[in-house]
Amino acid sequence: MQINLGNILSLTDFKKNASQLVEQVRQTHSPIVLTVNGKAEVVVHEAEAFQSMIDKIQQLEQELESIRQAELRQAIELGIAEAARGEVAPLDIEAIKQEGRQRRSKL
Repeated sequence: MQINLGNILSLTDFKKNASQLVEQVRQTHSPIVLTVNGKAEVVVHEAEAFQSMIDKIQQLEQELESIRQAELRQAIELGIAEAARGEVAPLDIEAIKQEGRQRRSKL
């Protein structure tokens, strides 16, 4: 969802027309950005739409965690299969630590 640039108002303007603007948000389902001293500070959004966004974020986080777990399982299974075939090399602990740090920094 994109914010309509026409829906950026000062907090003072919002206070003057609060009831009308809240009704506008309900009707259009489009949030209003409120500014204080010219800086965006607050977003006024329809409660149901906001909850829908939160639900979607939580769903995506769960899906991402499932994908990460599946990838980890695949990596473990691959390692077990390689070990069973004798395709293992001596552990380079420092390289493993470095790889772990790199992966963690990407999260």
